[in-house]
Amino acid sequence: MRTLYSWLVTPRWRSFLALAGLGVATVLTSRTSAAQAAATAPFMGHGINPAYLDTTCAACQHFYKYANGSWLKTATIPSDYPSWGGFDQLYERSLTALHAALDSLATTAPAAGSPEWKVAHFYKSCMDSARAESDGAAPLHLELARIDAITDAIGVRDEVARLHRIGISAVFNFRAAQDAKHSADVIADVSQGGLGLPDRDYYFRADSVADRTRRTYVAHIARTLVLTGLPADRADAEAQRIMALETALATASLTIVEQRDPKTLYHKMTVAELGKLTPAWSWPAFFGDAGRTDITTINVQEPKFFAGLDHMVHATPLADWKSYLRWQYAAASSPYLSTAFVNENFTMVALLAGSTENRPRWKRCLTQTDRQLGEALGRVYIAREFSPAAKAKVLAMVENLEAVLHDDLSTLAWMSQATRTQALTKLDAFVNKIGYPDTWRDYSALAVHDGPFLTNVAAAAEFESHRQLIKIGRPVDRTEWSMTPPTVNAEYSPFLNDISFPAGILQPPFFDPNADDASNYGAIGSIIGHEMTHGFDDQGRQFDAQGNLRDWWTAVDAAEYNKRAGIVVDEYNHDLVIDTLHVIGQQTLGENIADLGGIKIAYGAMERALRGKPRPLIDGFTPEQRFFLANAQEWSELDRPEYVRTLVQTDEHSPANWRVDTPLSNMPEFAQAFHCQATDSLVRPAATRARIW
Repeated sequence: MRTLYSWLVTPRWRSFLALAGLGVATVLTSRTSAAQAAATAPFMGHGINPAYLDTTCAACQHFYKYANGSWLKTATIPSDYPSWGGFDQLYERSLTALHAALDSLATTAPAAGSPEWKVAHFYKSCMDSARAESDGAAPLHLELARIDAITDAIGVRDEVARLHRIGISAVFNFRAAQDAKHSADVIADVSQGGLGLPDRDYYFRADSVADRTRRTYVAHIARTLVLTGLPADRADAEAQRIMALETALATASLTIVEQRDPKTLYHKMTVAELGKLTPAWSWPAFFGDAGRTDITTINVQEPKFFAGLDHMVHATPLADWKSYLRWQYAAASSPYLSTAFVNENFTMVALLAGSTENRPRWKRCLTQTDRQLGEALGRVYIAREFSPAAKAKVLAMVENLEAVLHDDLSTLAWMSQATRTQALTKLDAFVNKIGYPDTWRDYSALAVHDGPFLTNVAAAAEFESHRQLIKIGRPVDRTEWSMTPPTVNAEYSPFLNDISFPAGILQPPFFDPNADDASNYGAIGSIIGHEMTHGFDDQGRQFDAQGNLRDWWTAVDAAEYNKRAGIVVDEYNHDLVIDTLHVIGQQTLGENIADLGGIKIAYGAMERALRGKPRPLIDGFTPEQRFFLANAQEWSELDRPEYVRTLVQTDEHSPANWRVDTPLSNMPEFAQAFHCQATDSLVRPAATRARIW
């Protein structure tokens, strides 16, 4: 899945960022502090916000600062955030709306056992801070005792399977996934994993920041183990062994860049063939313990990793495996326990993201409720926040954007007719998911209780694990959503060949039914165009109209594409972000291509929408100028330095200012709109511009 934004997704560090603890909060009834209320106050106008502008900055030299400079000078990052900007403000708006939705459930008294009742009781269980404090580490004891009782490698395998069943991907990842070359089918899939730091390179990078991160992480492991009941000296020793085991897993892992080519991650084999690769690991037994006894075929994304794992099964002492499993369970559980666990979990948030204060409990509980019962909560949210008229307007914009992309693909001078025909077929097959699913998820099999919140989290994770695993061997459900309706994000799936825009991102100021067309196309239109372009980025272009990993390009066209993509890599590689860290052009290539294509498509769609209509100045700006300003303002962002360092090394997206200025420097339409000169820094010579679509 290619997502638009990284902070709200946080796939790599489930227990460090997005759900950074659930301890006793100082504010449980009021929703924000006075300072944060000021920081999150919404813009009450429509379209661009004139107060953000810094017109003393030359638009053709630093447009990001021109569009956002006054805001950048006066805004502050709330203490519980690693960054602050347009997406974060919209996320706060979503949380407030979700809180109101839960308040409405309290007044309607939903029937016991109904989806609405489960949402309310799951949230209530999370908010029970008194229970969490009185329980302390007690909710962990049963599972920790099971780990302590392991006597051999078979017991290790069985416990790994059990943890997978409750949503903890110890050692590696196991899931149901579309068969990349037979996209109508769902097969089993395993991939590298099992690390506690954000990426494998954190275990090897030789600089003072990386060294401090590793030392802090080991100390964090030890302190967490002490909270579970281990003596301090034993916890210190186990933390060192856990770090050594994770380092061995990292050694066997591919880098982020190595994983960018989808062909690198496709190795379909029988379970018997996988068994030959890893004879020390009984896969039929693991699959049975994890919830499926009939798996015969599987995709192994990184055979190198699993060969390394097989060696580790032999070479790693049993005691070290038990320490690792104890840590995996405690780390994943910490956000749902007492203040001591929550605060310890937060130490890594502070280190990796720079946040100085944990998020209020009500926000974390809403986030977890949305994560586990998102479509049940989403139904209440949709009724309040996203009208049929708004959905219809967004769909009309999508159709307009698709028409522009169709025209572009039809006229590209560098593409041959054979490849063009396939590209247009793929575009015509796009499925557009707007707002919310047509069929809501069935939560009847999920039981919610009034006991410890960790129990409900585990039950929800096991429900979802079962729901996913039963897909193996069945046809793909192309109507299913992977994001919940309140999510502030968007995505393209190369396997489904669809784009998804939850209602959470289809809100002001990104999409405002009362704003002018130029502002809407500059903001949400560029996001829609971004996701469409992912279908033709360096990864997406390798999938056909049905979502199959298949080479439909002529050799000449593929070579020309790669040449043009190389220009994009070079443009971003030179950008120094912080300290000695640069944007990694190859790591961010797909997102950079989508940013470049997305704003170009959206600009064409705006001009198409304005044909024959009045084009008045608004706030002194032409429609073309307002388009570019709206695009720049949605990427307004302040980041803590710790968070910037983490993102540059792990994220597939470029920093916000480069997501604005670099695409615009390749667009003569921007230069024309703001009367730029050939000597201005945001005007690249025609011969050196990055241009694919």
